[in-house]
Amino acid sequence: MSTLRATSRCRLSTPKERPGLGPATSPAACATLSPVLASLPRSVADLRAIADMHGGYRALATHGLFYLGYPPLFAAARGSRVLRRQDIALITGTQGKTTSLRAVRHVLGLPLDNWSESSNNVRGEVAWTVLREGRGTRTVPVEAADGIGMMATYARWLRPRVSTVLNVGAEHLAGLGSLAAAADEMAPAVEVLPPDGCAVLNADDPHVRPLAERTSADVRWFGRSAQADVRIADVSADSQRRLIVTLRADGTQLVIPTQLVGGHYAHVVAAAVATGLALGVPVSQSAARLATLPVTPRRLEPTVTTGGATLLGDDFKTTPETIYAGLAEASLWPAQRRWVVIGELWMLPDGRVADHYRAVARAIAEVADDVITVGAPWLEHADAWRGLAVPVRSVVSVAEATALLAAESGESDLIYLKGDEDFRLRRITLALQGRRVTCNRIECRRRQLMCDDCPHLAR
Repeated sequence: MSTLRATSRCRLSTPKERPGLGPATSPAACATLSPVLASLPRSVADLRAIADMHGGYRALATHGLFYLGYPPLFAAARGSRVLRRQDIALITGTQGKTTSLRAVRHVLGLPLDNWSESSNNVRGEVAWTVLREGRGTRTVPVEAADGIGMMATYARWLRPRVSTVLNVGAEHLAGLGSLAAAADEMAPAVEVLPPDGCAVLNADDPHVRPLAERTSADVRWFGRSAQADVRIADVSADSQRRLIVTLRADGTQLVIPTQLVGGHYAHVVAAAVATGLALGVPVSQSAARLATLPVTPRRLEPTVTTGGATLLGDDFKTTPETIYAGLAEASLWPAQRRWVVIGELWMLPDGRVADHYRAVARAIAEVADDVITVGAPWLEHADAWRGLAVPVRSVVSVAEATALLAAESGESDLIYLKGDEDFRLRRITLALQGRRVTCNRIECRRRQLMCDDCPHLAR
């Protein structure tokens, strides 16, 4: 196995399945080592290639600091928080962390920037989120991913006053084995809350609800449940498929016309209002601000191609749960022809890779008129489409997929684009919008540099 293949499969604390490329790196190794350094380069050429994948030697060094040298960063973050008398609002869960972080920042009147849109939720990135916040910020919202044993580290060093737990989902099964174990990993976020703090919990998630028993702090519930303090009363969409959420909270009914796309984001809106309440923000103020929250880039982000097709860019990650949510939304959009462009699947439990590819293929076939798969794994799982009445074309590169769509998609078509951030299917969106795209990398880990602004996009 080459060094590049070995390092690219280790992501955060969980192995990334690459069917046909040998055994995945163990969860324990991933939890201990940086994805960059999980396998040492065997040559100068390997080191150069790894550095290039991450945006150069300086970016590689920063990446190593965040993943391996994070303890001093957390010590500095704790000192900064104390000196500046800042409170921490910690946000965790399986899905929706980044959009929830942006929503809470918007509710608090804090600016949105590239850092808050880039899922900086692991190890030193969490500490840096605190350190980079201005002195005048009273409450610092932080998103945190629950790598093996890491939530206890975040909670111990940051000592949040408010912790929001969004959900517990199946993508954690790959590294943690069960949803109950995933909930246990998130538990320190509420266990460390002070008595005058607040846990904001999803009343609809059976694995989140028991966390209320693990804190002495106040608990505020959000969701559809009748017990929710911020209750989702209705979910609909306007003529452009933008989400409208009706909430009942604090004795008031609120109708919030958002800019978001997808009914599953109703829980994000409710969580943001509940978190705002815990931080002293009136529900009316939260509702007004959430109505102007921009769509999170690469999470069901609607755009229009030069050929007149509507493109739903959902190319941040390809876990089955997010795929099914995206397909459900895509099925509701009026379209003459529905395209689904799908990249390699991610975070699949050991031993069930083929089953997941078959299940995803069946779900796609129920929605799509045409399918384009991107990446070698779909070629290895070509039998997933057996017996399904939908035309499928499998390509390896972004350039091939772009050429097919440019030639065949047209006005009134819908293109649902689903991929993982490391494979940058975003380039398809940019090319179909008229941007010049010559970059044809298979994989890229330049997390702080999106394709939109990358100097290599058209080199």
